[in-house]
Amino acid sequence: MKGIKKGLVCGSMVMGLMLAGACTEKDLDKRAEIGYVEVALNWGNAQPTGKQFFFYPVDGGEALVYGNDAPECSSEGGFNGFRGWLPTGNYRMLVMNTDGANLEFRNMGKYETAEVGVTKKSKAKAGRSTQQEALANRIEQASNLMFANGFDHPEGSEDDPTMLTVPYQETVKKTAAPHLSVKQVRLYFKIDRPEVITACSGVFTGVSESLNLSTGRCSTTSASVDFEALQPQRDQSYNFIAGFSVLDLLMPQGAAEGVHVVYLKLTKSDGTTLELSIDVTGTMEKIIEAGGGIVPIDIPLEVELKMLEDGTLQSDVRPWTGGTGSGTVVGTKNQQ
Repeated sequence: MKGIKKGLVCGSMVMGLMLAGACTEKDLDKRAEIGYVEVALNWGNAQPTGKQFFFYPVDGGEALVYGNDAPECSSEGGFNGFRGWLPTGNYRMLVMNTDGANLEFRNMGKYETAEVGVTKKSKAKAGRSTQQEALANRIEQASNLMFANGFDHPEGSEDDPTMLTVPYQETVKKTAAPHLSVKQVRLYFKIDRPEVITACSGVFTGVSESLNLSTGRCSTTSASVDFEALQPQRDQSYNFIAGFSVLDLLMPQGAAEGVHVVYLKLTKSDGTTLELSIDVTGTMEKIIEAGGGIVPIDIPLEVELKMLEDGTLQSDVRPWTGGTGSGTVVGTKNQQ
């Protein structure tokens, strides 16, 4: 009997300690310096296969990174974004898709230095042009980059759209709309003697090789991309078309010439080639001015080539408007 009483006393003591421990753990959880954050993303018509969040503490602490496989980034229930607990404090945020091509993210440890760069071209085609200095920095074509460096800003709101404040044991909800940042350049070539030319290729200069994600500004280092032009499959008002994508273009900034140049190589029906350089800086400046000082997402140019009696080529460049040869370019602006 004494043994049974002793066991009951011991059991009661253990149970009491367990209950006390449970209460203490619960109380500690209530005092945790955290808040719940929900960031809903609006990708528009895009459907990226992956995303990544960076939350940068304003006090300079280490960035909190959540990839597409993190529970906080789960898309269950149709929600697309971030849902999870973060330590209380103030943060800057970057979010981007992870299914782009020929891109590499660099210096991501700090919000101010985070950038995306375009990979270098592994093997530039030899013999494309004699302008080696202008063509030395060759990069691949960028593809499918969308990112947001802040949150939607309701009209009339005085909140800082780049700031996320996580309150103590409360919930904060934000929305963000990652925007497309890759530009599409299209060159429509019109040739007065199309039967003479069988192939067309070239290099386009004045391309930015990197972009700062916190500011949305491109680097000022000029790079170049290769392009191959194709003949249309049915009757068109042009003879060749070349399309390529770039992360961004350098701003002419009042430069009269030399920023954006097309180095063109034409193959004639007899196997010989013609090479010429076409400065399109002035035309690009007009397109940017028409877009309110912003490089448009879509950049179509018409290049008219006339073969002179001495066998040389004369060129004329203007914004492409579907064959009219005049007017302004209609495109979607980059809202950054």
